[in-house]
Amino acid sequence: MKSKYKIKILLAAVLLISSCNFKNEEKTDLKSNSDVVYIELDNGDTEIIRKNYEDGFVFENWNAYNMANAQLLSMENDEFKISKNRIIYLKKFVNNLSETIPSWLQTNEVQEEINDVEKEFTVLIDELNESTQQIRANCKELNKEFKDLRKDINERVEDYTNS
Repeated sequence: MKSKYKIKILLAAVLLISSCNFKNEEKTDLKSNSDVVYIELDNGDTEIIRKNYEDGFVFENWNAYNMANAQLLSMENDEFKISKNRIIYLKKFVNNLSETIPSWLQTNEVQEEINDVEKEFTVLIDELNESTQQIRANCKELNKEFKDLRKDINERVEDYTNS
């Protein structure tokens, strides 16, 4: 009986040790991944963000931006041939950009760009019953403003990664 007990303890210890090594290997793999960026904040916290395929970023704690960004990139790829429902779906994300932005990303420039995105989105929503041509033009303007926001955010991330 005692040998079975010893074998179980030994097996549990081996599993525990190997799982710890696996976690360390996983962290090492993340740090060597060029699509993952680690940012040391002034308060000592570390933010982990991922680069997306459009050379922008995906933020772990800013879902409103991630979703709006993905939807607007998709709209652009579809040449703005989109349904009104897709535009309405964006509303909850665009309207939450200001309220949910991580504090370390918040600058006057980024906030101004968010305000511009919100203004263009309001125009788009207000003119949703206009012609398809007008809606597409408004979508293009919204996308242009969001590109400016992406640029300012990328610059802010670069400020942290280059310091």
